Amino acid sequence: MIAGYVPYSKPSYEALYKSLSDRLELLNKILASKTFLVGERITLADVFVASSLNNAFTGVVDKATREKVPNVVRYFETVINQSKLAPIFDNGKPELTDAAPSPPSKPKADKPKAEAKPAEPKAPKAKAPKPAEDDDEPEADVPAEPKVKNPLDDLPKSAFNLEEWKRQYSNLETREEAIPWFYKK
Repeated sequence: MIAGYVPYSKPSYEALYKSLSDRLELLNKILASKTFLVGERITLADVFVASSLNNAFTGVVDKATREKVPNVVRYFETVINQSKLAPIFDNGKPELTDAAPSPPSKPKADKPKAEAKPAEPKAPKAKAPKPAEDDDEPEADVPAEPKVKNPLDDLPKSAFNLEEWKRQYSNLETREEAIPWFYKK
């Protein structure tokens, strides 16, 4: 909504922000006694959560909300300052949002234009043929791809009867009878 991809709705925005705040508070409780989410070393889960927190902290979560979740902020800073991850996260110093972003302004309605002249009838033009709306037919502009020849087509026809092999393998003991039959044929 803030980026303008979805129309802004104050109740929806407030509900989403409340949901985000609740999840951050839950994560804050989990990280109260932990350095990382799983075990004592950084894992893929930590990288994923830090990436999500980076999007939230640099986009919509303001300073006041971050102050309410100090364990999450500590965790975020610990993960993004790892030597291998720091270059990904702006060398460990991303620009965090200080104030809550304001909702996008509604576009102002354009002033009505001067009265348009009624269109004069024009001479009929030769109509170009409409392209077929059928997606099944290839377009005329795109050349058909040449059919690739299968290299196995050059091999001679085999005398081996696959159906007979299936019967032998299914009906006989595998090691004692079916495998010798296979090598014989």
